[in-house]
Amino acid sequence: MKSILVITALDLWSMGKNKGAPSLWLTIQGYARHDWIVYFLTSGKSDVSGENLHSNIKIISCGKIWFQRALKRKRLSFFIRPLWWLSFRMKMYRQASQIAKSEEIDLFYGYEIYGTPIAGRLSRKFNKPCISRFQGTILAEKMKNPLWRLRHWHHYIGLKVPADLFIMTDDGTQGDKVLSRLGVEKSKVRFWMNGVNKEIFDPNFNPAEFKKSLHIPEQTKILLSVSRLVQWKRVDRIIKAMPLIVKSEPDTLLLIVGDGPGRNNLEKLSRNLSLQNRLVFFGALPHPETI
Repeated sequence: MKSILVITALDLWSMGKNKGAPSLWLTIQGYARHDWIVYFLTSGKSDVSGENLHSNIKIISCGKIWFQRALKRKRLSFFIRPLWWLSFRMKMYRQASQIAKSEEIDLFYGYEIYGTPIAGRLSRKFNKPCISRFQGTILAEKMKNPLWRLRHWHHYIGLKVPADLFIMTDDGTQGDKVLSRLGVEKSKVRFWMNGVNKEIFDPNFNPAEFKKSLHIPEQTKILLSVSRLVQWKRVDRIIKAMPLIVKSEPDTLLLIVGDGPGRNNLEKLSRNLSLQNRLVFFGALPHPETI
């Protein structure tokens, strides 16, 4: 069996166990199901064990990184981030090197901007192939600023690390154009949209029973938003559109599933627009319940 070392600063699930986008989990699960031993090294929380997910998945948490809490303070983050970044790289590289030496890794996989520099360095050290994987990028708009390399240096470094293959999600953030501008060979780029799991389709789904379970009148029209509640997801747009929607279709209800640092602002926006009776925040839900 071959082995892969996935290196990332992300949690396996972005909003808690089984909550959030499943793209990271499905990536490592896909390798495991195709007879790869997956070593998942993260500086995020590790509230699940790999064996409980799949016998081929080994989750290793690097533990807390210095300065991590200070990153949440917006006024300090620009100055603290370089210190955190250096601390992260040293600790994760040391841990990843130990794994690579003892387990004979066949493929290094850097997941997002903080994981790619470490995966790239290990790839060169052990002479093994490397994949850089990105869920999108913020740089397309930021590149218009002459100082973008300075202000967003961590994104610049993470995206520019040499790799044998770059997988960029086609999520509307123009990641293919960003990689091209950074000099990445087009032949090495896979610009893919996230797939659709057709198995979740339920031909026997009963809308009336679903509404009844949520105590929603059968005649009510439902709009559903599912995402992490962060500014760049622009959930505010559907909330701002609700007054016009309700004016046209009075019996309409917006359900918002997800959580994140932007939730308080979105709740405040809904109150300012007097939408308390037309909008429900469910918070983060386990993935099986969401689908």
